[in-house]
Amino acid sequence: MKPILALISTLCLLSCSPEHKPFLALAPLQTEIVFKNVSVIPMDRDTILENQVVVAKNGVITAIADTGKVSYNSDALVIDATGKYLMPGLAEMHAHVPPVDDLAPMEEVLALFVLNGVTTIRGMLGHPRHLELRSKIRSGEITGPRFYTAGPPLDGDNIKTPAEAGAAVRAQKQAGYDFIKILMPGLSKACFDTMAVTAKEVEMSFAGHVPPQVGVWGAIEAGYATIDHMDGFIEGLVPGIEHLPTDDVGLFGMFVAEKADTAQIPKLVQALLDHHIAVVPTQSLAERWFAPDRSAEALAAEPEMKYVKPRDLKNWA
Repeated sequence: MKPILALISTLCLLSCSPEHKPFLALAPLQTEIVFKNVSVIPMDRDTILENQVVVAKNGVITAIADTGKVSYNSDALVIDATGKYLMPGLAEMHAHVPPVDDLAPMEEVLALFVLNGVTTIRGMLGHPRHLELRSKIRSGEITGPRFYTAGPPLDGDNIKTPAEAGAAVRAQKQAGYDFIKILMPGLSKACFDTMAVTAKEVEMSFAGHVPPQVGVWGAIEAGYATIDHMDGFIEGLVPGIEHLPTDDVGLFGMFVAEKADTAQIPKLVQALLDHHIAVVPTQSLAERWFAPDRSAEALAAEPEMKYVKPRDLKNWA
C-alpha cells in the first residue's frame, strides 16, 4: 500500500467549486480521488510514467495504470491533470511552526507547506498549542501536513538540575508530545544524562542540538534519534577541542573547521550508522546564515520571499 501522493504544481490550487478552494480541503478522506492523464514521478527509479491514471481512497493509492486500463466509481472526484506531474509528498524534517498562543499564524505556515507539496513535517520548536494543532489536522478541521511535534525545548536555561530534566521528560511524555527537542545553550552533562535515561524509560526519542558538554561522540552513545544542523560534527573532529574557549570555536564549529581531522570522518559516519542515528543537515539554513558573498538585499530579493511578511523581511535584513 503506497502513501497518497501530493501534486507539485498549480494543480494544488484547482477547485471543485466556484469558490476556488484547494480541492483536498473539499474532498472527504473517504472520497475516491482520481488523477487522469498525469505524469507520475515515482521516485524509486529514474523515470517518468506518462499518461497515467492514479486512484486513491481513504488516503491510500489503490491503482496506478496507463489511461484506459483502470476503472473507478462514477461519483469519484476526477481531476484532469493533463500537463501536470504527480510525485510522493515531501517531508520537512526540521520545521518550525510558530510557538505562539494563536493558531492563525500556525495555519499560515501549514498552508505554505501543503501548497508546496510538503505532506509531513517534524516540528522542532514545540509549544503547548501544537498538541491542539496536531489534533485539528488529524480531524480535518485544519488543512495541513502530517505533524510530528516536539515539546518545548530543553536547554541549559530552563533545565538547571538532573531532577528538573527527568521531570520535564515525564511531563512531555504525559502531555503527548512526539519527541524531546534539545536546544542551546546546552544541558549540563548531568542533566543530559538524566534526560537520556528518563527518555528511554518512558520510550520517548530525543533529537536536535548537541550540548558542548556532551559532544558528538557522547550524543551518539546516548542514542539520539537525529542530530540536527550536523551539530558537534566539526568539534568532534578537532583534536584538543576541550581546551578551546567556546567563543573561539564558533557556531557549529565555524571558527575551527580548518583544524578538523578529516581522516576521522569515516569513523564518525560509521558510528552514526551503527547507532541508527539520522542526520538533518539543514543545508539551506547554513547557506543563508554563513553566506559572506551574499548580501541581505540579495537574499531578500529571492522569489520565495514574496511569502514573507514585509515586517519580518525587514527584521531579517
